[in-house]
Amino acid sequence: MRKTIYQTIKAFLLVCLVILGACQKEKNNSPANNCPMNISTLAGNYSITSIKYKVNEAPEQDYMQFMDACERDDIIFLSANGTYNHMDKGKVCSPDGNETGIWSLNGNKITSDDYINGTIEKFDCKVLVIYIPDIFVPGDRMTFVFTRE
Repeated sequence: MRKTIYQTIKAFLLVCLVILGACQKEKNNSPANNCPMNISTLAGNYSITSIKYKVNEAPEQDYMQFMDACERDDIIFLSANGTYNHMDKGKVCSPDGNETGIWSLNGNKITSDDYINGTIEKFDCKVLVIYIPDIFVPGDRMTFVFTRE
């Protein structure tokens, strides 16, 4: 009898483990599934947090150092209706850098009539990384990192 009770408890615990394991949330490490890339999810306020330039095997260079201080705190608002507003915030340049325009998304290519263009390398609904190849010479690459405000 004792053996039967032990086997029943063992079977019950095994069933509980199977049920609990089946109810566990799936981990999804793919930001693309959690944050699809489309005009609606890209829409928002961004500040530029990094500009890096790399040519061939040379060390990567920080291009933010070449921006005026009044440009480093600007905000770009991408609207879901395909327009953007570049706002000269914080320390204002003279003349100010405020401008508006249009932008679009085609696959992983983002284009605008001026301010933001390139191939989207990463987007996780918080950080947008865009690069432009062959910007000055063949084989070089400029990478822009925008962080959602």
